Amino acid sequence: MIQKATDHEASHSARALFSALQALHLRAGQPSSRQIAGRVGGLSHTTVNSALRGPRVPSWPVLAKVVAALGGDEGEFQELWAATRDHGIKSEPLPIPAADQAVEVSVFASYSHIDNDATYERISKIILGIKGIYESLTGSKVEIFKDADSIALGENWRDRIRMGLSSSSILLAFVSPAYLRSESCRQEFREFLGFLEANSKKRLIIPLLYADFDRIEARFARDELWQEIKSLQVLKLEAMRSLDPGSAEWIRALEMIAYRIEEVLSSVETEEPGDDSGYEAGEAQEFGQGLLELFAEIEETTPRFALEFERFNELINQLGEETQSRASRLAKASTFSSKLAVSKQLAEAINPIAVEAYEISERLLAIMAKWDSGVRYGIELIASKRLDIDEEDASQFIEAIGGLAETGNESLSHLETLRHTIASARGISGQLNKPLARIQQALLRFAEMAGIFQGWGNELKVLGYSRGYGM
Repeated sequence: MIQKATDHEASHSARALFSALQALHLRAGQPSSRQIAGRVGGLSHTTVNSALRGPRVPSWPVLAKVVAALGGDEGEFQELWAATRDHGIKSEPLPIPAADQAVEVSVFASYSHIDNDATYERISKIILGIKGIYESLTGSKVEIFKDADSIALGENWRDRIRMGLSSSSILLAFVSPAYLRSESCRQEFREFLGFLEANSKKRLIIPLLYADFDRIEARFARDELWQEIKSLQVLKLEAMRSLDPGSAEWIRALEMIAYRIEEVLSSVETEEPGDDSGYEAGEAQEFGQGLLELFAEIEETTPRFALEFERFNELINQLGEETQSRASRLAKASTFSSKLAVSKQLAEAINPIAVEAYEISERLLAIMAKWDSGVRYGIELIASKRLDIDEEDASQFIEAIGGLAETGNESLSHLETLRHTIASARGISGQLNKPLARIQQALLRFAEMAGIFQGWGNELKVLGYSRGYGM
């Protein structure tokens, strides 16, 4: 077991290595991971990205290839890498595929399991088919991240999903009413959307409509996430719910998806070397000036944000007390009329709680969605030292963002019981359904917030690891 003193030395040696890597990457003009992988051969762009960003120290063969591609001194970096080994840091066992087997496309599939089950595993078959069709049409190797299949036994499933999100080039979202009602799906989508906004030329979401558009619109016309999805270029796949896998129509639909993926990746390949930020130089400078205003706003708003979350927790506790106090009465009621009377009383008691919880979720998500791309871009600029801001201001910004992420995650960590309670109570009576639906909508918004918080936290961990700021 490594002692505390050794932990400190290990952390210091790793930070020294990643700081040197970042400096080398900057001197080389900040080529994208895909461009570096193209120069090297035998490494995927996801492996290159992991080597550059950490948090784990890559194996020496991987690091040596990246350093050589960036024009660095291999001897210098071998000494830095050896120092991390001396202090007990384990290198990540990253695979080095042969040049003709390198993964060139990473895809994360996000879907509701009920959609897959209801259509006799057709989504799983679509995902597998996309891999085969794309490789057949292009000769490129594809890696698919799918939560059920891409998570080894014993791994933390949420962390593994986030790793899949952060290393994928494409998100295929199988959108349906069930998808939009799923908190985990909304969280995945929102987290990936954050990557898209911060680095739009490197990531793209492809929404696959796995239900009739009009059916989704009728139920979610005012839903914020559905509005965002509609603004993207969607592909309609509702017919695949009943197509026979392997039929001519099925293959044509898979080819349509493969062509869309190819179109996305072709647009990435046409980028100018060094253009890795997704912003033009003039735009970045103008946005950088606006970032100082954003930093100040976040700093001033953090206490109010914390109070809003505290109030939401109070409302959840009130909801639990009201529900529990009437649960026994509802169970003891001997007639339908008496049960209806109790449910009516419960509806009247929780309705103001539901309204306030809904309003809080609406306010908080609106603020976070407004800040999201700016926060991520600010973190990126601070990490690359491209923002003219002193260490103290950078530290204050990081502390404010870290405080928000910590407060939000603590507030969201105990909502699982509430989700099950609401799901079991829906349908008892029409009067009770209305406030319960409001609370469910609030929980969906908080799930999206969780995705944003996780995105911020992941970015800060990388920054803290490479620059010395703590989380």
